[in-house]
Amino acid sequence: GVSLMRAGLFSDARAVFEKRLARPEPGNRGHAHRSLGHLELYRGQFELSADHCRQAVTLHNAAGYPASVARDHIFEAYAEIARGHIEDAATALSQAEETMPSDAGSLPFHVNIAMAYLAAGKTHLQ
Repeated sequence: GVSLMRAGLFSDARAVFEKRLARPEPGNRGHAHRSLGHLELYRGQFELSADHCRQAVTLHNAAGYPASVARDHIFEAYAEIARGHIEDAATALSQAEETMPSDAGSLPFHVNIAMAYLAAGKTHLQ
């Protein structure tokens, strides 16, 4: 789906993501919502993107996938930054930090969180 999205084939990408959305498992539906959120972010539909990411958070929480929850919050934050909702972005990033597993493999996600804070103009954290 992501390759289709990057090629500008948005309807085809959406169809791939929606197939996954139809699966019964919360984790699969969460991944589908995050992918749809990524698609909407790519298309400039920031409110829809944030909504899909919040739905992904709920589903990934239910599935017990903390790293996915953190990723969902990162994408939500980028959508909120694009909307000019800096405080909402900061809240999503704070939630991403809280849920991100602390193992060494999570370093790229911590870098993404830091980059999103910078994009939001948040250079001094409390």
